Amino acid sequence: MKSFQLSIPKSLNLLIYAFPISLILGNFFINLLVFFFSILGIIYYKTELFKFKKNIPLILIVIFFLLILFSTLIEILINNENGYLLKAVLFFRYLLFLLVLRCMILKNELNLEKTFLSFLIFATFVATDVIFQYFVGVDLFGKKSIEGFNSGPFGEEYIAGGYIQKFAVIGFFSIPWILNYKNFKIFYLVFLLLGVCFIGTLLSGNRMPTIMFVFFFFLLILIFLFKKFNLKVVGFIISILICFILIISLNEKIKARYLNFYYAGIPKISNIIEAINEEYPEFKKYEGTGVRAHNTEEFKKKYFEPTEIYEEWTIGIYGSESKDIIKVFPAFTGHTQLYITALDLFFEDPILGRGIKSFRYTCREKVHLPNRMCQNHPHNFYLEILNDVGIIGLILLLSSVFLLIIRNKGKGFVKGKKINPVISSAFVGLSMALIIELFPLRSHGSFFSVWNASYLFFIIGILCGIYELEPKKFRNKRFDF
Repeated sequence: MKSFQLSIPKSLNLLIYAFPISLILGNFFINLLVFFFSILGIIYYKTELFKFKKNIPLILIVIFFLLILFSTLIEILINNENGYLLKAVLFFRYLLFLLVLRCMILKNELNLEKTFLSFLIFATFVATDVIFQYFVGVDLFGKKSIEGFNSGPFGEEYIAGGYIQKFAVIGFFSIPWILNYKNFKIFYLVFLLLGVCFIGTLLSGNRMPTIMFVFFFFLLILIFLFKKFNLKVVGFIISILICFILIISLNEKIKARYLNFYYAGIPKISNIIEAINEEYPEFKKYEGTGVRAHNTEEFKKKYFEPTEIYEEWTIGIYGSESKDIIKVFPAFTGHTQLYITALDLFFEDPILGRGIKSFRYTCREKVHLPNRMCQNHPHNFYLEILNDVGIIGLILLLSSVFLLIIRNKGKGFVKGKKINPVISSAFVGLSMALIIELFPLRSHGSFFSVWNASYLFFIIGILCGIYELEPKKFRNKRFDF
C-alpha cells in the first residue's frame, strides 16, 4: 500500500506534464487526462479534497459551479428549454480537477518547475511548427496554411496563436528555477525560446493572442522595473517589440490584417450600448417586467416584416459580396454582432441567466433583427457568463479571481530569503496568465469549452493552493521524476 501511495503523486505529476500536449491532441485526450487525474486525486487525497479551511475564493468557485447547475435546472423547469443538464453535471469534473491541484500544492507534491518547463517546451514546439509552415507552406506534419492562418499541428482549427501565447506566458516563469543552476547560457536560451514563441504567435494569424503577448511584455517590463532593474531583460523585451513593429510594417498581408483589426473592430465595439439604445428603444419598455420584447406583437410586427433593411442584413450575413451592409448599423463587425445579441439576451434574464451553453439556441430569438448573429457562443467570456449564469455568476467568478490575486500578492513580491522562489514565480506567472486570459476587451472561445475550462481551472486550482500557504511555511522540495 505504501508503494502505491508513493506512486500516485508521481502519476499525477506525469499527467500534468502531459497537459499541454493533450490540448494539441484534442478534447478526447483532455477529458481523458482530467478524468484519470481527478480519479487518482480522489483516491489519494480522499476527505482532504473537500476541506477548504476558510478558503473564500474556493468557496466562491464552488458556489459558481452550483449556480451553473441551478440556472440550467431553472431554465428547464420554467421554460422547458436548454437540454444541457448533463453538460452542467459533467462540468463539475473541472471542479475536481481544481481541487486535486490545490491539494497537491498544499502537500507540496506538485513539481511546478517541470510543469512550467513542459509548458515552455510545447509552446516552443508549436511556434516552431507555425514558423516552418509560414515559410514552407506546410507544417512538420504536412498540414497546409489555410486562408492566411498558420495553425501548425492544429490543422483547420485556428488556435495555434492562442495556444502558444497561453503556455509561453506561464512557461517563461521557469527561468528563475533554471537560474538556480547558475548557467546563464540556459538563461539566454529561454529568452530566445520566448522570442520564437512570440514570432510564432504573430505568424499564426491570430491577432488577439499577439496583442495579448505584447501586453504580457509590457507587464514584464513593469515587474522587472519594480523588483530589480535588469537592463538586459528590459532590452531583450524592447527588441522583441521592435521586431513586432518591423514585421507588421514590412509584410503587407500582416499589416493589413492588424490595421483591419483596429479600424473595423475596436472603435465599433465601443458603440454597442449606444447603438442598441438608439435603434431599439422599446427594449427599455420591457426591462424588468418579465416580458421578452421579441415575443410581443408590436415587436414582431415591426421587425419580422421583410423590409429593405432586413433583406440587406440577411444578404450581408449569408455571404453576399455587397459591401453596403456596413451602412445598416454603425457597429457592424462579426464579433460586434454577437456582442449585441448577447447583450440583448442578458437584459432579458440578467440575474441567473439561462443555463450552461444556452447562447447557442437563445441567440436564434434575435437573428431576425438587423446586425444580430447566432453562433455557439458570443466569443467573449464575460458576455457568455452573463448569458448562462447571469450577473451573480460573473460576480462570483471575478470576486474569486480578485481575491486570489490580491490576497496572494505578498507571496509573489515580498523580498526575503524566507519566500520560496518557486511559489513566488508560480504566483506571478499564473496571475499574469489569468489577467491576460480574462482581459475584458479580448475575443475568446467558449468559457465552458473543454479547452478553455481545463486551462482556466488549472490556473485557479494552483492559485487556490497558494492562497492557503503561509510565506513562512513555504517549502522548496524537489522531485526527481
